[in-house]
Amino acid sequence: MKSSIDWWKLPAHEVVTALQKKQVTPAALVNECRKRWELTDGLINATPLPCFDRAMERAAVGVDSAEDVLSGLPVMIKDLGEAVEGLRWVEGSLIYEKRTADRTTATVAHIERRGGIVVGKTNIPEFGAECQTFNAVFGVTCNPFDTRLTASGSSGGSAAALAVGQVWLAHGNDLGGSLRSPAAYNNVIGLRPSPGLVATPGALPHPPWHDSTAPPPPPPAHQRLHSGGHWWVCKDEDGQEGWFKLGLYAQNGPMARCAKDVALFLDGMRGTEGWRELGFHHPGAAAGGFLRYLTDGPKQLPRKVLWMGSLGDLMEVDSEVMRVCWEAIDWVKGQGVEVREGQLAGIGEMPQVFRTLRSEIFEEKAQGETPIVLRDEYRDLVKPEVLWNTRDGLETSPEDRRWARDQHRHFVSQLDQLFFRDGVDFILLPCAPIPPFDHRIRYPSRIGSMTFPFYTEWFRLTSIMSLSCCPTLSLPVGFTSTSPPLPIGLQVVAPPFREKSLLQFASLYEEAHPSISGRVSLEHPVVCDPGDVISTHGSCLAIDGPRTAEEARVHHDESSRVYADRRRELHAWVD
Repeated sequence: MKSSIDWWKLPAHEVVTALQKKQVTPAALVNECRKRWELTDGLINATPLPCFDRAMERAAVGVDSAEDVLSGLPVMIKDLGEAVEGLRWVEGSLIYEKRTADRTTATVAHIERRGGIVVGKTNIPEFGAECQTFNAVFGVTCNPFDTRLTASGSSGGSAAALAVGQVWLAHGNDLGGSLRSPAAYNNVIGLRPSPGLVATPGALPHPPWHDSTAPPPPPPAHQRLHSGGHWWVCKDEDGQEGWFKLGLYAQNGPMARCAKDVALFLDGMRGTEGWRELGFHHPGAAAGGFLRYLTDGPKQLPRKVLWMGSLGDLMEVDSEVMRVCWEAIDWVKGQGVEVREGQLAGIGEMPQVFRTLRSEIFEEKAQGETPIVLRDEYRDLVKPEVLWNTRDGLETSPEDRRWARDQHRHFVSQLDQLFFRDGVDFILLPCAPIPPFDHRIRYPSRIGSMTFPFYTEWFRLTSIMSLSCCPTLSLPVGFTSTSPPLPIGLQVVAPPFREKSLLQFASLYEEAHPSISGRVSLEHPVVCDPGDVISTHGSCLAIDGPRTAEEARVHHDESSRVYADRRRELHAWVD
């Protein structure tokens, strides 16, 4: 056994190779994770639910599976949606502070069956409802590059844990940017996959593990996008066909410090639970092979990309963010790739479309397992942003939802034209409009000259790309010129089912920019004197927002009244 190696500094795919060659044991790696957690977590609060004793028990058993992928490598699981039997399952809420999971959900089951060892559950905002990681149970997760600042959210705990080497691979999930924004703020990679590749959050496993049955039947021609329907049928890199119905979906996905490690974890967590029941089919879900593609597949860059920048007038983007992203675009151009600049018609409607479709999800929760509005005893335990989300869902009319679905179909139809008729391989845009900001701010209600009525508005760059239903990746591309330097991420969007090409692009970029990549984690978090964070964070734009629950409640109540008045005026005009 090699005992003098700092295993936590190595990429996951190299550590897995060492495990397979018996150069290190799973137990030794669990201990390595424990040491890194003890050294760093008191400073960043990324992993409030460690389970090292359970991990050591599983390490002693070893891996005995024909589908072994991870070979005993420790991993972390985001404490949202996914449960590990016997561990606390809090989801950032006082309602569930003492809850213990009585089952293991599908994605975790796939990871463990393929050789992953869970060493902890990472911090989130309450019910994942924020692009900032804090809650009343465990507190705030700090950014390892400057502990005065936010790690973003809702997968902020997973991203921060990766950045300081607590673990090699971390699970996350994403509705409006929760895999991508934290990855950008912590200099790691987060991948939101196409629907159908990784089991839906909270889905239960469906034995037998290997999917020996044929995929569900494809949708009939009249229901497909080209015929005015809502089903998108596309082919992957190998010409294999997949399909899904348009919608706004929460997606489980992998996070890691480099592209090959993301591919490795995607091989380890893939599964169809929750999607197959809807009739969805991803051609890569059964076969996997994502890491093998990066190792043995074609090393080719895209031919044509579309740079969408700040989405026209929808966002004001910080000049440092744009500078770093443009340096990445210049590299792409220098490789002979054609770079177009432009926007999609009707994109100005997408923030309202996202809000309307998102509200349905919270309405369903309100009437299901999480009745946070319907039960008076919960009201004082839940933060106002979640209460607003649920109330907004209950008040959204069927007419509003029909309008949103029609607008969504029009948006995706343009993407279909862009990818499959105009020959665009990827869409590029920033992950976040500003660098990491003061973690005492719950969410930005103002960035520069732009004000936002609700907490969901400031992360439009990622939420609108969620509506694309396309695989989308956050790629580290540089740092601000501030002291300390802060990471910036570029969002890369590929056609449906093209995760392999997306990861290959990220891997080629990393090889050309080894000093930027998050492949080497921070030895120690950068602890700074709190001081006046507003004047010292990396943004050139003024940023402000609520700092207390009462300020957030007042902000949303006032905005809701304005929107209700506008809605009444619109309906009166239509009538």
